[in-house]
Amino acid sequence: ASGNKFESLYNHPYWYEEHEYRRKPRTLTYTVTIPGPMREAPNVGTIFYLPTPLAEELASMCGWYGSQSDDRLLKRGLCFATKKDAIAAAKAMMPIKQGEV
Repeated sequence: ASGNKFESLYNHPYWYEEHEYRRKPRTLTYTVTIPGPMREAPNVGTIFYLPTPLAEELASMCGWYGSQSDDRLLKRGLCFATKKDAIAAAKAMMPIKQGEV
């Protein structure tokens, strides 16, 4: 066996029984357009929304406290001024609908 080393099958059009083989994982490419997230920290106490794919409504309402977590969410583009925009972002995170793959 070749351990963790990958070898091209270019020069090997047949299978070596002593080698382990695996298929390349499937990948998906998709393009979506979503509303832009908040770019600046709002005032403390301001309500904002996070895209939440696991939630029934697809968005979670939060209050801005200026915490490290708030800053991290903002820098990662996950804070939205409206619930509608956060829902659009959550839907963009779920490109695969059941039964379509």
